[in-house]
Amino acid sequence: NNFRYTIYSAAIELDELDELDARCRLFSLEGPNLFSLRGADYALEPGVTAPSTRATPSRSLADRARALLERSGSSPLPDRIVLVTQLRVLGYLFNPVSFFLGYRGDELVSVIAEINNTYDQTFAYILDHRNQTTDRDPSRVSFETRKQFFVSPFIGDDCTYQWSFSAGANEPLDIRMMLRRGPDEKRFFAARLDGERRPLDDRRLFWAFLRLPALPAQIISRIHLQALRLRWLGLQYRRPLSQADR
Repeated sequence: NNFRYTIYSAAIELDELDELDARCRLFSLEGPNLFSLRGADYALEPGVTAPSTRATPSRSLADRARALLERSGSSPLPDRIVLVTQLRVLGYLFNPVSFFLGYRGDELVSVIAEINNTYDQTFAYILDHRNQTTDRDPSRVSFETRKQFFVSPFIGDDCTYQWSFSAGANEPLDIRMMLRRGPDEKRFFAARLDGERRPLDDRRLFWAFLRLPALPAQIISRIHLQALRLRWLGLQYRRPLSQADR
């Protein structure tokens, strides 16, 4: 089973969020607009959390991301963080995964990969020097982690993630994720997000909306469409454990 969709994503330097809010009429930080971003959309906490019960945080996204990296023992800490994410469109959001890319200078040193499933749950993988692996391509930075969070009802827990990112801050966006499982660690799932960088301004926001006017709704509908297809093909299906069962 394979598919490819055209989407747009925002790549925002967190220390420039206030400037972006002031500059763009079609984007708002913590307020309603055609496009918006809210701090409560991101957990930036250890363990599994629920978006529906999350209060508006008192600190900025940049401070919270740096604090999570520091609490986890990540080193070196980044001096700038770029958030790759879906924005709210007319107030609606579903974000399968957001990446907080941490750079020292132009070098990628850490990543927070925050995943949302369709069961009102969020979990963040921290990728840094402790789980970095050697990549044959010197222009990429790779990491490996064990799967710790339920995402798809068609994928079990006994898996290993392989993550790969373009190393430079100014290179075209290219994020890849693979899953391996079994005693031979056979690769069975791959996903990729790649695209050209464009300045984030009102003109591009307007044309993005015209081209894909309800992108978050399209994303969630496509997820369910692919799930129905896999069910029709006969794949086994399971639900996540409740918090009481964990």
